[in-house]
Amino acid sequence: MTVAMVCMEKSLSLEVQFHVDRSTLSKALKNTHEEKMMWIDYGVSIDKETIERLLFPVEKYKVLVVPCVLEGVDWKKFKETTDGPVHQRGLHFDTKAIVSPKSNVAEFVSSVNDGRIICFDVKHVNKKGGYKSLDHLKTVLGVKIGVLRSANVTCHYVYECFGNIIESSGVRVAP
Repeated sequence: MTVAMVCMEKSLSLEVQFHVDRSTLSKALKNTHEEKMMWIDYGVSIDKETIERLLFPVEKYKVLVVPCVLEGVDWKKFKETTDGPVHQRGLHFDTKAIVSPKSNVAEFVSSVNDGRIICFDVKHVNKKGGYKSLDHLKTVLGVKIGVLRSANVTCHYVYECFGNIIESSGVRVAP
């Protein structure tokens, strides 16, 4: 919904596609007629400012990635005192980057799961040979990939403790 509102405010054409998984992403990139394409994985949400930074970047990156938190907390790392932000202690992210203190966009190094939020400059990526993975775009095709720093991302992970549900009062299990 927020993506549609930003596109309406900025007079940007919008095409919404729903995909079951990442396997159809390269085909979608080849078949779209839009300038930009955003991949937003299921269970991830971003705010309006992050959407605007993805669609209208200041820096000249052809692909932008938003780092997302991987599932789980590293409790040993959590107990250590670090210089990083307190709200990120014990967390691991899916994207590694070379951070420059002068810029809001870092240089992409590698990704664990190929990014959960990606914005492509469609014409440039298709001209270079298409999308296989972020690592392939950077190393083989030489596409300049940036990582948005300080983006507001919410990742939802499903967790259900069956034992707690069964032991709840008033719950009856029947075949």
